[in-house]
Amino acid sequence: MCLGFIKQSISISQSIYLLLTEYNGTIMNTHLQPGKFVRLKGQPVDLPDFVLERYLGSFCWIRQQSWGNLVHWKVDVASIEGAQMG
Repeated sequence: MCLGFIKQSISISQSIYLLLTEYNGTIMNTHLQPGKFVRLKGQPVDLPDFVLERYLGSFCWIRQQSWGNLVHWKVDVASIEGAQMG
């Protein structure tokens, strides 16, 4: 009985990556983390990068720094062109 528990624990720990990177059947992009700067597809070069506030499955909530903390824009993840690594 104890060995079954250990085997189940190992199985759970090996699956933790999938648990953290999958939400409702959608594989989550681990590069999209709160606080990162992102650009939208087709975003004009003179428009500053957006700050990623929240990422959940197929949607992100982004904002411009000048908008303040209470204004967010919900966008589809597919519209994100890239995230600044750092």
